[in-house]
Amino acid sequence: MSEAAEAASERSVPIRLAVLAAPPLGHVSRLGEALKAAEAAAPGLFQIEVFVGGSVRSAQRFFEGRYPLHEVRCTSRDWVEQGARFARALRDQSVIDRFDAFLLDTNPIQWTYAVDFARKPVAIITNCFLTAMAGRRTLQVEAFEREADRFNAVRAEFGLRPLKSAYDLYETDLVLLGDPQPIVDFIGAVPGNYKSCGPCFWSAPGVPPQSISSFSNLLIASLGSTGRPDFSAELVSAIARAAGAEVTVCVGANPFKESPARSAFDYEFEQAPLNQLIRHAAVVITQGGAGSTYQALHQGRPVFIAPTHKNHLILGQTLEAVGGGRVLNGDARTTEITHELLETLRCEAALFRGSAPSPGSEIMGRYLVGFLKSRVARSTVQPAR
Repeated sequence: MSEAAEAASERSVPIRLAVLAAPPLGHVSRLGEALKAAEAAAPGLFQIEVFVGGSVRSAQRFFEGRYPLHEVRCTSRDWVEQGARFARALRDQSVIDRFDAFLLDTNPIQWTYAVDFARKPVAIITNCFLTAMAGRRTLQVEAFEREADRFNAVRAEFGLRPLKSAYDLYETDLVLLGDPQPIVDFIGAVPGNYKSCGPCFWSAPGVPPQSISSFSNLLIASLGSTGRPDFSAELVSAIARAAGAEVTVCVGANPFKESPARSAFDYEFEQAPLNQLIRHAAVVITQGGAGSTYQALHQGRPVFIAPTHKNHLILGQTLEAVGGGRVLNGDARTTEITHELLETLRCEAALFRGSAPSPGSEIMGRYLVGFLKSRVARSTVQPAR
């Protein structure tokens, strides 16, 4: 083979991209949308494998059959130990050696804080309110402060410098923000390695259940599975009345299943096309997960957030400041939920409608392609062995 032909052959070898994912649906679904967009933007550019910490159950619907999917069994209630196990597993499988670049969508203090990426290109998908941009005391910041010595002792085992803060873990070569532009603008100036992409979310395919197809004003509750929100059935009823909702619908896990608040919902569905249901919603209640919250805002629907952990509360407080949402908690009173409040929230939420020129996943995909083309020297990439 001539030198020119050999060089052309080398350049045609795809970039080997390792995707590291946390197991919750929000992480793997966002990754799935971004990867789909990246492959559409640059067919044949990537050779992708996905590594999921813990269970691959949620990841299977997005990745199985598309990419090799690996379950990294390292689960522990102790985040320091869990991240150490994850890093050791990747090292033992020579993952860092075998790939040219890495894409993350994880809680990094829980999963990837001890991974040595050997100075190879790394991109992370996250939300702006979790980063140093916002400077909030997130779940990650507090977890690191409680166990800083232990986290850094494990990093030393891998030859990594000590962390000063959990924020350090978000400072990768490329930071892809999956937030509506009004939230990014409120948080502050975007550093050069950060790219604001707009909301990135996934909705289950299908059509709305026949039993609610005749209703046009719904209260939709999408409350996740990471704890029990602190609000009452009476608050649900008050929100429904103020919004003029005909029926109340719970999509996904009902955290009140074993309590009297179960009666707060007229209909319950384990799975339904949330994005389509929101088109018929007068108001939406979420636990503060970015996916469901941003789906509602993207369609101009007001959101009440019933947080189940600190980061959910931070997003709720951010929306209270920006407009379009309110935080629900055990201190909230039904008398505070008025028709006037709902009208105000509707006007504020309308600012989010179509605030991105195209779906956030498409923009993420384009940024990822451009980043990897510029950072990975494809002429030096060798076929995987």
